[in-house]
Amino acid sequence: AQRTDEVDVGDLLVTSGMGRRFPRGVPVARVTRVVRRDFGIYQEVEAAPTVDFSRIEEVMILTTTPPDIPAPKGGR
Repeated sequence: AQRTDEVDVGDLLVTSGMGRRFPRGVPVARVTRVVRRDFGIYQEVEAAPTVDFSRIEEVMILTTTPPDIPAPKGGR
């Protein structure tokens, strides 16, 4: 995630629905650790899966909502 993105421990990560291949808003992980540094453009984020990743073929992580897709309620 970019250093300026607001990410906190406990945040729920959900599918975006981008490309319409996967439904929007499906929980996939919860943030367990955020490391913010005073340099660089990124921060490090660790997350624990809320699903069995052995059954998932593709994952894409977005740090912001694309302009053509409304943000899910209660998530980022």
